Amino acid sequence: MMTKVKVGIAGCGIVGIGVVDILQKRFEEFRELYQVELELAVVVVRNIDSDRDIAFDKAILTTDLAMLDNVDIVVELIGGDTVAKDVVLNAIHQKKHVVTANKALVAKHWDILFEAVRGSQVMLKFEAAVAGAVPVIKTIQESLIGNKIEELKGIINGTANYILSEMESRGESLALILKEAQDLGYAEADPTFDIEGFDVAHKLCILASLAYGVKVECEDMYIQGITDLEVKDMAYIRELGYRIKLLAIAKKYEKGLDVRVHPALVPESQILGAVSGPYNAIDIKGHASGDILLYGQGAGRYPTAGAVVGDILDIARCLQKEQPLPFFFSERKKAEFIPIEDIENRYYIRLNVSDQPGVLAKITNIFGEHAIGIASVIQKEVVLEDQVPLVVMTGKAREDNMRRSLDEIEALDTVFGSPTLIRIED
Repeated sequence: MMTKVKVGIAGCGIVGIGVVDILQKRFEEFRELYQVELELAVVVVRNIDSDRDIAFDKAILTTDLAMLDNVDIVVELIGGDTVAKDVVLNAIHQKKHVVTANKALVAKHWDILFEAVRGSQVMLKFEAAVAGAVPVIKTIQESLIGNKIEELKGIINGTANYILSEMESRGESLALILKEAQDLGYAEADPTFDIEGFDVAHKLCILASLAYGVKVECEDMYIQGITDLEVKDMAYIRELGYRIKLLAIAKKYEKGLDVRVHPALVPESQILGAVSGPYNAIDIKGHASGDILLYGQGAGRYPTAGAVVGDILDIARCLQKEQPLPFFFSERKKAEFIPIEDIENRYYIRLNVSDQPGVLAKITNIFGEHAIGIASVIQKEVVLEDQVPLVVMTGKAREDNMRRSLDEIEALDTVFGSPTLIRIED
């Protein structure tokens, strides 16, 4: 029996145009394969006359959000968490199903959305909110539901990964690569969210909440972006057999949850270390499954639009069976979070030091006083007349001990400038 489902889209930017295009081109295919007739009934936009580079029926365009009252599924692609929140909550209160690609909305307003949906028989799906075409939400919610998620870490911002990959391969500065990324459409005009780690943090809030059933917000985690990274470190790091990535990390321990976002060294022998360009990859470790790696395009018109359309079809097929999907927003418990100061890592440290005897002995002595072991030391060629770069790879050490030791090292009269610290995830 054919099921007819009316779809309304709020927002028709890059992703919205992709969704419209897929729905139009695959209408007959969806009809034949799934016995679902998806009618694109309305597209709400800010400006009807804006240039849109696909052909579609302009009669469905409107600036009136109230037109969404006449559809079965509301697709929110506005972005932000103000108007978008109102659109989604209004749809839920009217018993309409919702698909969104809005990570900020889901991360910031999880509890409000949960309260609105609970017991309503309304479905809210957000696969495209985290990693575009990479089905990480569905994997955690469905495929790994029998596992305890012990750890997840991943590259979930294609803009940052593209910048780091280009800096490393070409030896060019972040500022230059960022400008090129903006020209190519990989980076926004205001790239702050991408390069300062906030976009990754919002996505990690969603993943960690799903994986552990606890309340995770950006305020609970350590967040560091890529703006302080230097090309010279990338060359040294590559010599050591590592690549540098902006990682989202969540680990479950008996004493609490470790959630953080920061650049980290990853062995280039690992698959995660080989992920280059505007791609995403998430490594999930389950107690029964072991490690599972998901890889693919994490942003862009069609990768993200494809995930949105997948959610629309999931809902439509449930309506066909008159059996709504269970809603996976569990009521989140309070959690204990482990502060970054208590986390143990290995570290890459670069120092500029005087080219004279005894300097290394003073530095290793300070590290020893703070229970920090040295794995290797590399002294590079003389850069200035009396200064040399010193690269130290440490053993596992508590973050607070490392910070205190670097404060003491920086105070030495034989050390110039601030030390560079990058954590290692291996």
